[in-house]
Order: sequence, then structure tokens, then C-alpha cells
Amino acid sequence: MAVAQHLPRGRHQAGDRHLKFHEDRDNLAVSVLDKITNKVQVLAGQATEKYGQATGNKQQQGRGRTNQARGNSKQAAQKIKDMFK
Repeated sequence: MAVAQHLPRGRHQAGDRHLKFHEDRDNLAVSVLDKITNKVQVLAGQATEKYGQATGNKQQQGRGRTNQARGNSKQAAQKIKDMFK
């Protein structure tokens, strides 16, 4: 049984299927990580807003709403980006 030889990352040829697999896998990992990060930002914003409401701190409420809006806009941008993959 032949064992596949793995070349260092920079030594693959442009049309190599092995390289394409690694590029797809790396892109998928980044995409999933981005989605998780965006969702965490939304959830953190919700928690910050609730904390601000509980303590009567309007500044915290505003920060929470801002973080939620940022996370939601990043999620929307990610969905659009995914449509063109």
C-alpha cells in the first residue's frame, strides 16, 4: 500500500486537488469561526443591555444595543458572502 506524500504547503502546484481540499477546509473553518464570533457579539450585547436595564445604566443599555446591531450586521454580511460561494 502506497503512503501519500505530503509536500510543504508552498510546494503544491496550482491545480493540485490536495491543495484545493485544504483551501476549502480552511475557508470553511474561518467561516464557521466568523459566524460563532458574530453570534457571541449579539449575545454579549443582549446581556449588556439587560445589565444596563437592571442597574438603570443608560450607557450600558446603549452599548448593549450597539453590540447587538454590530453582530447582526456582521451576520447579514456573512450570509450574503455565503450566497456567492
